[in-house]
Amino acid sequence: MNGINVIGHFHSSIGLGFTARRFRSVLESIDVPVCSISIRREMICNLSDDAEDIRTAEPKYDTNLLIVAPGMVQKLIRREAPSVFKGRRNILVLFWEMADLPDEAIAALSLMDELWVCTKFVAEAAKKRLKAPISLIPHPLEMPEPPTAEAKAPFDYNGRFMFLYVFDFLSGIERKNPFSAVESFKLAFPEPTEGGPLLILKSSHGNSMLTDAALLDLSIEERPDIIHLKEVLPYEQKNALMARADVYLSLHRAEGLGLTILESMAFGRPCIATSYSGNKDICDESNGYPCAYALTRVGHRSVHYDSRSKWAQPDSREAARLMLRAFYNRDEVEAKGKKAAEDVRVRHSFEATGDAIRSAIENFEKRSSRGNECSMVPHRVFAQERIKQAIELEDKPSWIFRKFFRRAHERIQLQFKHHRRALSSILKLNRETKNELQNQIRELRAQVYRLQRLNDLDFSKRLNLSPASQVPESQSPESELEALKALTGRFAAKDPIYDELLLSAVQGDSRGLPLAYIQCAIDLLKITGGRTIVEIGCQRRPITHPIEELVRECCADGHSTFFWGRSGLDVHSVDIDPEAVEVARTDTKDFPNVNVTCGDGIQFIKDFDGTIDLLFLDAWDVVPGSPFAEKHLEAWEVAREKLADTHIIQIDDTDVGSGGKGKLLLPVLRKEGYDIFAEGRQTLAIKLAN
Repeated sequence: MNGINVIGHFHSSIGLGFTARRFRSVLESIDVPVCSISIRREMICNLSDDAEDIRTAEPKYDTNLLIVAPGMVQKLIRREAPSVFKGRRNILVLFWEMADLPDEAIAALSLMDELWVCTKFVAEAAKKRLKAPISLIPHPLEMPEPPTAEAKAPFDYNGRFMFLYVFDFLSGIERKNPFSAVESFKLAFPEPTEGGPLLILKSSHGNSMLTDAALLDLSIEERPDIIHLKEVLPYEQKNALMARADVYLSLHRAEGLGLTILESMAFGRPCIATSYSGNKDICDESNGYPCAYALTRVGHRSVHYDSRSKWAQPDSREAARLMLRAFYNRDEVEAKGKKAAEDVRVRHSFEATGDAIRSAIENFEKRSSRGNECSMVPHRVFAQERIKQAIELEDKPSWIFRKFFRRAHERIQLQFKHHRRALSSILKLNRETKNELQNQIRELRAQVYRLQRLNDLDFSKRLNLSPASQVPESQSPESELEALKALTGRFAAKDPIYDELLLSAVQGDSRGLPLAYIQCAIDLLKITGGRTIVEIGCQRRPITHPIEELVRECCADGHSTFFWGRSGLDVHSVDIDPEAVEVARTDTKDFPNVNVTCGDGIQFIKDFDGTIDLLFLDAWDVVPGSPFAEKHLEAWEVAREKLADTHIIQIDDTDVGSGGKGKLLLPVLRKEGYDIFAEGRQTLAIKLAN
């Protein structure tokens, strides 16, 4: 072995990505040469890393260490990167939550030369179906630094006792089972009390699983002492939240490891956890509160696992009793927390993991002289085998043939009934969700009525001007723009529209400030569950005063990139002007959710990899000869296939230049069935999913 190619989700914040980065660090600490290869298309990629993309990577060494879900292995070997695995020795760090490995993954897993597992539970599951040697490697974890006061500040909650559960909707809400956490907390503490305990649920990616998120919110009901944090937290703040908790909670149905349990223990926090699956290796009576359970069939509640498999159903009453025990025995909680931190420090340090890896590598080299071919049998071979079996079956006595197909038909009918019930429930909930969304949209339309009036009232009525001073008709966009500029600062300070928007004569000109439109779009986006904003044309003027003080000479530009970023949504801004890009980057440097790029807007949209929830068109300024209207139409046409089912188009400067930048695009949007919420300086157009 001349080194190891570590293959994993290095650019992702999911648990497997965290594990891949930690294993790489351990290998480097024991002086094993490492080549990092990243799988970037399968999971959410929101981190920076120097790992190469597996589609273009050139592995340096003769051994691969693969850290992915079992179902991913076949796809990688068959389609994604067969050359990366062929002829090399392949080791898989196997994580699986159930007591049985999935049938569809067995063929690919059988091609591995060795398996590394982090818990005895996974080792037992692998031994049932696989013949490859298995090494038990403790999951590495660095002891965390104490969080800063600034990071802890948002989670003070007046010093109240806190139970915390951190989970990802994409990991399967049925398996993660936050519902039992809510149920047990309500059993333990039937009524919220002043100064009483809190249950904090910290979730991620709920916007990708709207039905599951809605069901969880319904289970919380009107309980102010149960708080559901849905925003994505930076790594430091997530650590601060875990450090702030008094007791960690994980009433899961199955875990391959229980990474968040391990992390909370590193902070000295004991855990009330289901006493089943991988977490039994790390959490016991001495350092936590194991919760009793009963084994039940998975059934058809989860699409990720075989319905015939079994997992745990934690005892909610037992969990409630353990919560009360922890709440009223603070000394015991502290003692168990100290023992938990010490166990993690001893068993899961880089040194402990490094020793286990060094021993596993030595044994691996003794057994293996070269890698196998590691190539999957084509699907058609399996199909031909099935056809041959069917022919043999047909040649047997007819009663066997009829019995076989009768049973098969019964199984199919049973599966269909289960799926039909599940689909009916989902469709009913979707209809209710859609009705609620439509009600919210109607309410928001009423709220933005004042913005619609901006377009209904012309300048002469709003500014009490005589006909002679109105904007003259002209065939030249430039002359219209100059006439409009001549009206700047002359509108009445008591204008009711601007009073409603909390603007004054000092704060803006006759066209108003764009902030009102931007905030309106942000509210719309949050109501519709949108997340991603693409801005073509970033802010060009720096903010030189407190942001609460709107100044006409500065804020007429709108500082759009800053306000998009302050919303907490994912913002991607592009501008071809390097100076404007530098201004936007400087003003948004404190917002990790903002990415500002220098380049052509049309090309940026073409290259954008993701779904767009709001497209903000603020570029190709109105100058003589500039095809601004054509550019906006082209931008929408390029982005069309990437727009979410429900999305927003916001266009800047639609009240100048014989129709402004939306002259060609707006008629198309109306024809396409968009709802036009506000027209004036800026136009908001909404497309709701059918």
